[in-house]
Amino acid sequence: MSSGTARDKLIEASYDLMLNAGYGATTVDDLCARAGVSKGSFYHFFKTKEELGLALLDDFFSRSKSNFLSG
Repeated sequence: MSSGTARDKLIEASYDLMLNAGYGATTVDDLCARAGVSKGSFYHFFKTKEELGLALLDDFFSRSKSNFLSG
């Protein structure tokens, strides 16, 4: 896992897990394990898995927009 904040690591883990296995099949425990962070860190940044899913979509949109505008 790359360096960065626990929040960044959780979003990166979400790309891998949620986009490949699906939102419903991904647990908070899975996300924390993949990101290498504690459950306390998860709940510090996100109240729910749904909130993390929305952050993932925001990040995906931002990256896509940047790629579109630069390319």
